[in-house]
Amino acid sequence: RDYLDQVKTLKINLEDLNKKITKVFPDLNFLLNKSNTSLNDIKALMSEDEKIIIYTSYKNNLIILLISKDDHEIKIIDNSYNSIVDDVNKLRDLLQDPYSQSTSYSVAKSLYDKILYPIEHKLNKKDKIIIINDVELSSLPFSSLVDIEISGSNFSKQEWLLKKYNFAYLP
Repeated sequence: RDYLDQVKTLKINLEDLNKKITKVFPDLNFLLNKSNTSLNDIKALMSEDEKIIIYTSYKNNLIILLISKDDHEIKIIDNSYNSIVDDVNKLRDLLQDPYSQSTSYSVAKSLYDKILYPIEHKLNKKDKIIIINDVELSSLPFSSLVDIEISGSNFSKQEWLLKKYNFAYLP
């Protein structure tokens, strides 16, 4: 996709900027991006049951990067980001209302379908999933999502993802 070409171009531009700062403004070396950590370096530090999922957006497209010890995958969900952010806000409001159970189930399932289902085939039960979000998705409690249609009112007995995966969050 053209996103990946843009990322490569940005990397080259960043490298050029770093060289220019070093040459022309050596006193500003503290501004350099000195991270030399590769994807393989990150994978080598991971255990078999850890997955890192990075969510970001570009022009209303959700970009999902999943990294595991042995693999990585990028998914781009076209024209969906604004509606996902709306659903996140709606779910947060619904979770604060104890009488909104059936509505919160459907919003939680809808969000699951949009942001986790596309990479679910790479996840295993009881995986530790490390979520790195952008600002708009940072308020989403992933553990409150559901992967099946739910009905009924027994809130505590429902199959929240909290019971399936272990979530950790990084800014």
